[in-house]
Amino acid sequence: MPNSGRKSPGGSTCSQPGGSQGAQLGHLHLPALPEPQRLRKNPPRCPEYDKRFKNQTALDAHVQSQIRERPFHCTDCGKSYIYKQNLLKHQCIHTGEKPFTCTDCGQSFRDKNNLTTHQCIHTGEKPFACSKCRKSFMRKKSLIIHQRIHTKEKPFTGSDCRKSFVDRQNLLSHQRLHTGEKPFTCTDCGKSFSLKKYLNRHQQTFRKKWTLIIHQRTHTGEKPFTCTDCGQSFSEKAKLKYHQHIHTGEKPFTCSDCGKSFVKRPNLLKHQRIHTGEKPFACTNCGQSFREKRSLIVHQRKIC
Repeated sequence: MPNSGRKSPGGSTCSQPGGSQGAQLGHLHLPALPEPQRLRKNPPRCPEYDKRFKNQTALDAHVQSQIRERPFHCTDCGKSYIYKQNLLKHQCIHTGEKPFTCTDCGQSFRDKNNLTTHQCIHTGEKPFACSKCRKSFMRKKSLIIHQRIHTKEKPFTGSDCRKSFVDRQNLLSHQRLHTGEKPFTCTDCGKSFSLKKYLNRHQQTFRKKWTLIIHQRTHTGEKPFTCTDCGQSFSEKAKLKYHQHIHTGEKPFTCSDCGKSFVKRPNLLKHQRIHTGEKPFACTNCGQSFREKRSLIVHQRKIC
């Protein structure tokens, strides 16, 4: 049958002769229309982005967004956008700018949506509820992933073993079994792991073991870490590091309010309570509060 001059979703007339609508869309690198009877069970999918849509209208809108002119270009990486506001949002990645700040904790974000989601941590709000089991979530993405428990959908499939997963992160984690990649490294011993949960488990065990070793040195008197400047020895590497600041004069921890510097971070945190007025140590007998624990102890011995 000769070409009827049917237009593609992008609005341009297709000059490819013959073939079905799916074939014509295929040569334009656009997704073919799904068969109507399979629409409910198999939502239409964009092959370029491996993304599914609830109906054909949503897929068509997505296709339109991909083939439209993108006049706003990032000068740093060349990525292009349809709208200027999307370019400005993207450029924050390069500039490091985070213009949206949480008034509760001061944490900043590049995107207003990310700030809105973050604020749910403080309010406890979980606006996205599952219609099947009424479980609620802070993020819409978390709800979508959760709903796949009910639908049994596993849209992310491994290329090596064809095993399927409910979300992309689980697929990426699984693929490391095939690639051998271990991106999570222990800062204490240098050992690497394929999953973050394995690293967390290792660090808990490692630090418990290391805490025991350090404690045992109080009995043995062992001090294996020696200062090369004065010969003084220490049971822990961290104590040696702090001691060496005496020789270098370095005070790496600086108060942002008054500029005063400290050798140790705990000393900075203690000092900052002068500015904040925080008094976290409260007497259980009379309720009086103190900035430092030792002040509370002295108070309890003398008065309470």
